Amino acid sequence: MQQIYRYGVSWLIALVMLLVWTMGANNLSPMRGASNMLIFAWCLQLVSNYALRYPFQIAAFMRVAVLYSCLGLGAFLLPPLICGTGEIMSHPVYLTHLPQFVLQWPLFTIYNLVQKLKLDLLPAHTLALQPSFFLVFVVWLELIWPGVTLTGVQVLLGRALGWLRRDWKLTGMGKISRRQLGLLGLLLLGLGAVIYQRIADGLLAVVATNGLMVLQMVGLMVFLPLGVIVVCCRSPWWRRSERWLLH
Repeated sequence: MQQIYRYGVSWLIALVMLLVWTMGANNLSPMRGASNMLIFAWCLQLVSNYALRYPFQIAAFMRVAVLYSCLGLGAFLLPPLICGTGEIMSHPVYLTHLPQFVLQWPLFTIYNLVQKLKLDLLPAHTLALQPSFFLVFVVWLELIWPGVTLTGVQVLLGRALGWLRRDWKLTGMGKISRRQLGLLGLLLLGLGAVIYQRIADGLLAVVATNGLMVLQMVGLMVFLPLGVIVVCCRSPWWRRSERWLLH
């Protein structure tokens, strides 16, 4: 009876999605409203199927999801704060608007992510309503195996955290054979010839200047937030918080 109920809920939400899509495609309802209802119904199907499959784990799953969402938002808040440090130092009055920016940052980020998800699921949702192959595929999976999507996400994230929290070890390179040494020498000669040619053309200085700027932006916008996330996930106090939320 529980399995029948689970399948009934999943198929009922899928029928509602089909009805909403039909009304939007035939101009019987506003296009944007139909697209928003489709996204909402899809999220409702994912959460309800997972909750019916693991009724005693859904609360812990949501708490941990909120915890890691706050970590991601906070980590990617650091780059704009660092980029705006010079402007704040030159105009201290901007500090009065800093709390407003910090409070609005999660709203802006979530809005942009939702719009990106909407474009991926519904490539056309203004003049026409066209679901993507990914949306159809995920809904089809949920109809056959209710709860499989969030279960798969949970397993993948658990394995990724397990790999991330492993002890870091440095392994030796071992001995280099003569063939490998010769190949390495040829590659170094080729690299030297290319660098000499770029110096002769005068392009090395331009590439070095732009390359340093690109490395600086990538390090600030990508590697800094990822580094903060890695450090937090590996720290003992973060693990204690995660275990406390799971129980």
